[in-house]
Amino acid sequence: MEFQVHGALVEVLGVGVLLRGDSSVGKSECALELVQRGHRLVADDVVRLVSRSQSDSAVLMGHSPALIRHYVEIRGIGLLDVHALYGDGAVREREASTSLLPHQTRKEQHGRRRLRFLRIDCTAARAL
Repeated sequence: MEFQVHGALVEVLGVGVLLRGDSSVGKSECALELVQRGHRLVADDVVRLVSRSQSDSAVLMGHSPALIRHYVEIRGIGLLDVHALYGDGAVREREASTSLLPHQTRKEQHGRRRLRFLRIDCTAARAL
């Protein structure tokens, strides 16, 4: 079964992490920050997910549509080609063992939403 979601998919320590949340909370900025810290971008904005069986468990495989592959849109800056900026090691075509994590936010002054925290439990993610 294949479906698509709005978010960003990044490979963190060998595990696919799907960042999801409300519009304008900083999912793309968070993904770019993870890339700058040595992790790899799989998809931004539109993430296509395919459920596949591997031995005794189901695994989600995630990838980006070809038209926007390797691109991140940063508010106020525009589209960035992550592959051109950071090289081959900063991107990945697809990722298995995708962990679904909510991108949590909190209200700040003037009603603006900002990133609250992102907690990645790689042990739990590998069990998916």
